[in-house]
Amino acid sequence: MMMRWMTAFAVCACMTTTMAVHANDVCSNAFDLEIDGDVLAGDNDTAGVDGGLNDCPGGAPPPTDGGRWYRIVPSETQEITISTCFLDKTFSFYTTYISVYCGDCGSVECIADSADSNSCGEGPFSSITFCAAANVQYYVLIHGIDNFGFGEAFQVAATGGNACEPFTPCDPLEPALCPWDCAPDNGDGTFGNSTVNVDDLIAVITSFGNPGGPCDVAPDNGDGTFGNDTINVDDLIAIINNFGDCQ
Repeated sequence: MMMRWMTAFAVCACMTTTMAVHANDVCSNAFDLEIDGDVLAGDNDTAGVDGGLNDCPGGAPPPTDGGRWYRIVPSETQEITISTCFLDKTFSFYTTYISVYCGDCGSVECIADSADSNSCGEGPFSSITFCAAANVQYYVLIHGIDNFGFGEAFQVAATGGNACEPFTPCDPLEPALCPWDCAPDNGDGTFGNSTVNVDDLIAVITSFGNPGGPCDVAPDNGDGTFGNDTINVDDLIAIINNFGDCQ
């Protein structure tokens, strides 16, 4: 009986750990970070290292420890500040870096970073302000230095600022032709198989409650973008209403 209990416990522990690792651990599963929205809590303790990323212009070190991905698509050209300056500095010792990329997940290019890990003043946190172009997709990677088991929690938020003149090597997003086709993950930053079917339904159900992602497909915002930063019942209804081959 004791052996059976230990085996069941080991299986449950393994499943729990796997679910934690798969959240926004990779670019294609990036959580939407709303400009002037809520502060989001994150933790890099179980995140995998993101290899193969190009160097950033500000000199931030390449990711050598785990990181979490976030996505921003501004509706207007403006300065955007990404900050992790929220936790109590007295009790947090996890040094964070912020790297900003644009492009598709399979070929992102770093355009800005927070090389100064003390950019919030005293403490291990960081912030960065960059000029973001309207309707360009930006990916934000929060990464840091291995904290050797002492906790890698952080909080992150994005705030909008003044109008600016952006420099970006990336093109604006094309309007989505079939946004409801959000599965499978093709592994190259794209999703779908040209058919809205049961795999899309399953993808929505298994990601219910996530703050955005490829299956955040409703409502239609009327500007070529879809979603409201939460995967919920409106996304499920939208996929059901658009079942069939993409036109």
